[in-house]
Amino acid sequence: MRRPSLILRILALAVFAFAIVRWVAQARQIAEERDEQKWTGRVPFNLSRQEGWKTSDYIPRQAGLYSVVLETQGRNWKPHPTLAFSGSFEIEILDPSGKLAKRKQVDGPSLYHTNENHIHWSGLDTVTIKASGSGAWKIRVLTSQPDANFTDMTSAIILQSPPRFDIGWAGFSGGIEIALIASSGFILLVAAGALLYFARRNTQGG
Repeated sequence: MRRPSLILRILALAVFAFAIVRWVAQARQIAEERDEQKWTGRVPFNLSRQEGWKTSDYIPRQAGLYSVVLETQGRNWKPHPTLAFSGSFEIEILDPSGKLAKRKQVDGPSLYHTNENHIHWSGLDTVTIKASGSGAWKIRVLTSQPDANFTDMTSAIILQSPPRFDIGWAGFSGGIEIALIASSGFILLVAAGALLYFARRNTQGG
């Protein structure tokens, strides 16, 4: 029984090595996806003042359906009544050739975006980008009707790339997968130990 025990121990080590390789690969994929989701187009603007068109260039790194999002965050933590944005603003997104890909006017009453102190987001629309790396897209935003209740807020329009997978679910399911693989290795080790124990017992008994 010594040879089967040795084979099981070698298999257990191979399983543990495979679990480590899978863990490293999954951690790398999740880190790459986090970096990709941080690569966004962003145009800071002011919801409380008319300051003309604000423009930013963005070079997409992948094709797909991008989300257009309004982000707002308070600049101080002084207590104040929570009020929804009652003004309006306009968004234009132009492709690298200058062609208008998306135009949208957003009215506050239809949005319900509040002036709370913490950072928060509101999804506005989507835009399809068919090719990546083909040049800079332009994102433009104009506050057409300001709201004085957003004076102490910083805001931005964000063009968010489409996620390739859900990071939270990937981490959870990947953890279960690695735990199952490691459990298989542990079972092989226990079986190898049991075989070795009975082999020694038979030798002593003989």
